[in-house]
Amino acid sequence: MVEENARLARRLEKSLSAAREHAEGVGERMRREGREADRTERRLRERVEELEAREAGARAAGAAEAGEGAAALAARLRESERRNRELQEYVDGIRASYAAAFGGGEDVDGGR
Repeated sequence: MVEENARLARRLEKSLSAAREHAEGVGERMRREGREADRTERRLRERVEELEAREAGARAAGAAEAGEGAAALAARLRESERRNRELQEYVDGIRASYAAAFGGGEDVDGGR
C-alpha cells in the first residue's frame, strides 16, 4: 500500500507539473494575444483619428470652396445688377431723346 501511495503521489506530481506547464503556456499565449489585441486596437484607433482628420480637412476645404463660389456668384450678381442699371439708364436716355425729337406723349414701346 505504501508503494501504491508512492506511485500515485508520483503520478499526481507529474500531472500537477504538466498542469502547471500548460497553465503557464496558456497564460503566456493569452498575454501575447492580449498584447496583439492592444496593438491592433491602437492601430485601429490611430486609423480612425487619421480618417477623421482627413474628413475634417475635406469639409474645411469644401466649405472654403463653397464660400469662394458664393462670393464669386455674389460678385457676378452685383456686376449684372450694375449692367442692368446702366442699360436701363441708356434705354431711358433713348426714350427721352425720342420723346424730345418726336413728341413727348407717344408710347415708345409700341403699345407694350
